[in-house]
Amino acid sequence: MQKAIHDALAKTFLKYFPNAEVSNYGAYRYDATLDVPDYNGHHPHLFGDGYVVGNHQSREGYGWLDGLAGKEITAGVVLERRPFHSLLYAANSLRVMPLAAPSLPFHPWLAARSYQGDFGANPKVQLIGLADTDSWQELVFHTALTGATRFAHWNVSELQADPGQAAAVVASDTAAARATLEELNAVLGCSDRATLLEGLAPWGEMWLVTGMRIEDHEIYRVTPDLDGPDAPGLALTITSKEPATFVLGGRTLTFPQGRVHEPALPASQAGVWIVQPTGAPKPILQLTLAISGHDAASAQGGPVSPPPTL
Repeated sequence: MQKAIHDALAKTFLKYFPNAEVSNYGAYRYDATLDVPDYNGHHPHLFGDGYVVGNHQSREGYGWLDGLAGKEITAGVVLERRPFHSLLYAANSLRVMPLAAPSLPFHPWLAARSYQGDFGANPKVQLIGLADTDSWQELVFHTALTGATRFAHWNVSELQADPGQAAAVVASDTAAARATLEELNAVLGCSDRATLLEGLAPWGEMWLVTGMRIEDHEIYRVTPDLDGPDAPGLALTITSKEPATFVLGGRTLTFPQGRVHEPALPASQAGVWIVQPTGAPKPILQLTLAISGHDAASAQGGPVSPPPTL
């Protein structure tokens, strides 16, 4: 089907408009080493190498978990319909494109912030854990840092059960999207940039970390897993703003020579920007010791884990 769309429509269009950006929903390169199943648990690479319509790859990053919810995504890690797992799943779904075919740009599809999924026969089930949370803004930030320069985005007005609420919902979604993109432009804001993406984010990790080189420095977005009633607030995970250091779940994440960057009016309260000079050591992940009931780095530094996958 994708090849037919490419041959019948995209090739002809690009013949007359060679500078246009053309893609089609769900048309991207597959790679067995980058196995991120669809929301029901199906593995696309089992059906071939994928196909690109036009000159851009395209895959949705809505973060919905239907049949995949409650199942192991990797040994010992079960995905749940909660904000961080929804964010992690969406981010890895989109990372597949630049990793599988680095020379092909991509158009990520992002749903509106309030979109909870196509409910089907059970309208009480929210399929998208990040819906109406700041994890939606975090997804936009992380996706931009993987190299995306344009997003395919739509609102949910036609999907609202109560038409009387549609206008307010769309206005709220639009305001969130505008604030998020304005913050991105202010933080990244130049054409001389390149992603530091290395691979899929580890499914069992407590942070999502994505980085980008911008002129003479590097920008990282760090989003910790703060789901659950006993989770600390974001501020409590930051033990030092320079060098930027985080502690969560018995682990310490440090950015040597890095500092926390705080926008005046942040679009999201779920993550942190880090600015680090180019050439500084990579982030360091260490085990920590519990001291007086609180996580703190051991005097010896603790065992060093491999750097987090960006």
